[in-house]
Amino acid sequence: MTNRRAFLQQSMATALGLGALGPQVWAETRRSAGRSVDPHFLVFVQIYGAWDICLAMDPKDRDLRLSNGDKAFDQPYGWDEVRSFGPHLLAPQGLALAPFADRMTIVNGIDMELDGGHTPQIVMAGDIQANALGKPFVQAMLSERHPYLRSRLMPHLYGSYDGLFLAGPYGSKTVAIAAADAYRVLNGRPTSLDLKQVQVTTRALSEAYTGLDKQLLNQYAKAVDQAVELRRRFKEGDAPVENPGNSRTLARFVGKLFASETLGSFTWSLADTYAFDTHAAHYANHPLKQGLEDLAAFCQELQSLPWDEHTSLFDHTTVVLTAEFSRSPRLNSSQGKDHNFRANSLVLFGKNVRSASFGKSGEIQDAGQQPFAHAGLPIDFRSGEPKVDGQKLNMRHLWAGSGAILGADLSNEFGPTTEAVSFLQKG
Repeated sequence: MTNRRAFLQQSMATALGLGALGPQVWAETRRSAGRSVDPHFLVFVQIYGAWDICLAMDPKDRDLRLSNGDKAFDQPYGWDEVRSFGPHLLAPQGLALAPFADRMTIVNGIDMELDGGHTPQIVMAGDIQANALGKPFVQAMLSERHPYLRSRLMPHLYGSYDGLFLAGPYGSKTVAIAAADAYRVLNGRPTSLDLKQVQVTTRALSEAYTGLDKQLLNQYAKAVDQAVELRRRFKEGDAPVENPGNSRTLARFVGKLFASETLGSFTWSLADTYAFDTHAAHYANHPLKQGLEDLAAFCQELQSLPWDEHTSLFDHTTVVLTAEFSRSPRLNSSQGKDHNFRANSLVLFGKNVRSASFGKSGEIQDAGQQPFAHAGLPIDFRSGEPKVDGQKLNMRHLWAGSGAILGADLSNEFGPTTEAVSFLQKG
């Protein structure tokens, strides 16, 4: 343990070689070490605190009326401002993602009240609530089923309210180094890091070590041993690691880890920067447009980083964007929007993803209640269009479809009867 701790405190920067080596040098260095011919990276983007879908991915006419004559939606734009990109309709707040429309699937009308409530049985890690509920994480689930992700030294880099975490998996949990210490050790600076302070995703181990805790720490120690071994493969560099203070420097940081085949997937919580939970002054404060512009800049930076002579890192990356729910169709008395669990959206774009729109939201009327404007509608799973006797979308359909993009068999997690939404490119 002493050697591992000394390594963390003094030399992780040179072990990973992140300081001085750009992606092209990484590519040359890795070529003789059995570099993967066709890697597949994942970027999960979490809008924790709920996003206003109708302001971006599932636009609605602000003049639309419910069947009882009431106004259906409060929107700041007119229908003439909505733009069409292939099968997609994007409102002004979502236009930043238009450059990816030719390999982007947007799924609308996801009912987050199905499948165990608005926090489904399979969740995207990166927020305190998901960890506290003890739900399985989709990132860990996919990496355990996909050989490329599973074989990375660091299968995940997590982002949350508490910052970034360099992480290695243990079952559905994750052992991680907290951001403040991670940047210090990556730059070869002294740190107070001790293995007893290792965090599991966003929550520190606060209780005395249990059998599982000891296994987690042992797994972490093994990852450090692997990092020591990795040091022998790369040249040492003295330049500091660039602190990812904006989306482009974050992309370069993550891109270097991708290019070195050290990192398999990255979870980015936009809540690190923005507060999406706008129950007051919604139009003045909801930062969806800025968040999606940050994401677009991140992906554009990955496009500028080469994997080989013909492809960029982005060409080998699939991006998954969603939130745990959306926001209400009408403003409240404080001119804010409250939570809406009945019509979420999910966006995938990048490697293996076809250009398609799937699922619909619209007006529903529960027995004995007033019409509700924005809820997932039953659909035909082949066409994605509304169908009276169709079925509603839940997150299990979408995570199963994400697995198919990786060629990962998730029948054990979801059962053989779960119908997956297909995001795969045809042919």
